[in-house]
Parts: sequence; structure tokens; C-alpha cells
Amino acid sequence: MGTIEHFRQSFQAIKECFRVLRKGGKAIFGVPNKYDPFLRPLMVFILRKFGLYAFGYEKSFSRRQLEIMLKEAGFRIIENSGVLFMPGQLRMLDLFLHVLWPKSTSLTKPMIFPFVFLYKKFPFLRRHGYLIACVVEKP
Repeated sequence: MGTIEHFRQSFQAIKECFRVLRKGGKAIFGVPNKYDPFLRPLMVFILRKFGLYAFGYEKSFSRRQLEIMLKEAGFRIIENSGVLFMPGQLRMLDLFLHVLWPKSTSLTKPMIFPFVFLYKKFPFLRRHGYLIACVVEKP
């Protein structure tokens, strides 16, 4: 989770994961969603332009792009989903407050609740989180 998008050669990183995983082993790949409805890739681009993105190089992927790379590397996809169906700015604020002053997350909880409700109520939204996660197995 949260690794291969920081490699310029993401496919090579996936192939290396395949190589070191034992037969029958499972892995989870999570990457930023290129089509995040809350425009996280745009937010990252802007933050990076101003030197405010602390996580270095990062690219985002469509679900299809990720699945193609995983299959070409030899993995069998078991399951996929979107993770964190909420605006990236809200997620960053929540994390910031959690690290700075954990009790202050009670301030963001009411803002997060509608997104959690929608995510649980409407299963199709699970495909649209700001992260795409695939559970894979090495055959």
C-alpha cells in the first residue's frame, strides 16, 4: 500500500513484488485513483508545484491501468475496491489533527460522517475512493 506510485518504473516494482512473493502468497497494492471524484491527483500536483507535498514523486492510476500491470506481472486479482471515499483535503486535515492533537479529531468526525454513510449505503461508491486497492495472489 502506498509504495509503487512513488517509483517512476512502477511496473518494475510490481514485477519485483511478484518475484519475491512465495507461490500462493497474497499482497495488497494500493495506489492513488487517477479518477478520484474529489480531484486528489490535482491537489497533489498543486501542492508539489509549491513544494508543499512531502511525499516526493507520485503518480496516480486508473483501475484498469493497475489491473493490467498486475496481470502482466503474473498476479491473479482476487478483489479490488476503492478506499477512503472522501475529499483528500478532509483526509489530510483529519490526519494532521490526529498527529498534532488526537482528541481534536472530534472536530473532523462530523465532516467525515456523510462520506462514510454514502460509502456504506451505496456499494458502487466503493469503486471511487481516492485510493484503488487490489488484493492479488501469486499462482
